[in-house]
Amino acid sequence: TDAFEMMLALRRIGARALEKLYGAGETDASYIGGRKPVVPGSVLEEIGEMADVAMAEAKLEEIAVVRSNKMRVIVATTDVHEHGKLLIEEILRRIGVEVIDGGVSTDVEKLIAQAAEQKPDAVAVSTYNGMALTYYTECKAAMADKQLDIPLLIGGRLNQIPDDSNSSLPVDVGDRLSQSGAVVCRNASEIISNLQVIAETEANG
Repeated sequence: TDAFEMMLALRRIGARALEKLYGAGETDASYIGGRKPVVPGSVLEEIGEMADVAMAEAKLEEIAVVRSNKMRVIVATTDVHEHGKLLIEEILRRIGVEVIDGGVSTDVEKLIAQAAEQKPDAVAVSTYNGMALTYYTECKAAMADKQLDIPLLIGGRLNQIPDDSNSSLPVDVGDRLSQSGAVVCRNASEIISNLQVIAETEANG
């Protein structure tokens, strides 16, 4: 057995998929991570508290619009940081959105192929690896190739080192993302208001 090939295979499967298949606790979609924890960990408690804050910040009419439209959203990350993804998934579940797992450290090609197959109302991406603009630009090009017109929401650490920079310091690219067509979420609660806009746009044809 080649240890490198085994590690590569495990990475491609992903920690979340492995936990879903072999994790401790009963399978229950109502819990963060999809399983009822044997002993709740501090991370899950923190995510729950952050989701509480996001729900408190959201307007009731926004939640009502999203809930009534029975939306479906693919949620993925650009890197190994899963905390933001779990938070967004928890918020979406609370407002009646069907969450479609887009994976962790998901390649652009894989994510857009999944979007083409499952036709969600939106794709939500959490990013913390300093490649927000590059990832979105590649997603936009891949969607154009497949003639997809699906809103892409992006949040997390919206920064990147400019190609022409003589510094190793990343800069905020949130405004550039917005100008390029991304639906930028500066904080978790904004996904609710942004989904409301998407739902109303779809309803108006």
